[in-house]
Amino acid sequence: MNCNNERFVHMGYILNFQNNSNNMKNEIIRKITSLTLMTIMFAGGMTLAVPSFLPMEEILPAAYADQSTTVGMLTVSSTAVQAGQVVKVTINDPSNANPMVTSDGVTSDFNSSTLYFNQMIDGSWVAYVADQSAMVDMDSASFDYGTTCTTTHTGTSNAWTNGGNNTWSADSDCTNPGDGTGPDTSVNAVAAGSAGSLVLKGTTAFAGPYYNGQTGIDRDSWPIITGFEFSDSNIIAYGDDSIIVTYGPNN
Repeated sequence: MNCNNERFVHMGYILNFQNNSNNMKNEIIRKITSLTLMTIMFAGGMTLAVPSFLPMEEILPAAYADQSTTVGMLTVSSTAVQAGQVVKVTINDPSNANPMVTSDGVTSDFNSSTLYFNQMIDGSWVAYVADQSAMVDMDSASFDYGTTCTTTHTGTSNAWTNGGNNTWSADSDCTNPGDGTGPDTSVNAVAAGSAGSLVLKGTTAFAGPYYNGQTGIDRDSWPIITGFEFSDSNIIAYGDDSIIVTYGPNN
C-alpha cells in the first residue's frame, strides 16, 4: 500500500508540473501574440486608445505649442528665425497702457539699433522686424513685404520717420501715405489679422491720443516692417527685460 501511495503522489506531482508548464506556455504564447498584434498595428499606421474626436494638438501638445516667448513686459513671436521671417515684437507696459491718453512713443533695443513701436487699441505696443538683406532678396508676390522705403519713410504728422531705419510700408507712397484711404499693398509677409489695430488720433467725434499710434504714423502705412541686418544671435531689450533671437538656416 505504501508503494502504491508513493506512486500516486509522484504521479500527482508530475501532473501538477505538466499543468503549470502548460499554463506558462499559454501565458508566453498570449504575450507573444499580443506583442505581434501591436507591432502589426503600429506598422500599419493604426493608433491605440486615442479617441478620434481629440484634436492632434491634444495628443502631441509640444508640436503645436505657441512659439512666442515672453519675458516680463516683452514678447517676441519666435526666438529662432531664418531668411526673411518677420518677427512680431510686443510690449505690454502697465505704466504706458492707456491708448486714450497721449504719451511718448516706445522704443526697444535691437542689438545696437533702436526699434520703434506703435500703440494698438488694446494698449499694447507692436513692432515688426526682419532681416533687411533677406527681405530685399525675397520680396515678391509670394513674399510681399510692402513698399521698400529704405531710410526715407516719413509721415504727415509729428515729423514721423520710424527713426530713420530701413522701413517697408503697407502704402506705395513713402513720403505722403495718406490717413484713411487705405494701404496699397497686402504685406502678406505679416499674417493676415495679426498686425493689430492701430490706435487712431482723436477727433471731435471720438476720443483718442494726439497722434496715430502715439507716434504720428499715417494710418495707411500700417503695418510697417523695420529692416535690420540680423546677427547669428540678436538681443531685443526693453528696460530690464531682454530676449535672444537666433538667426540662421538651422533654425
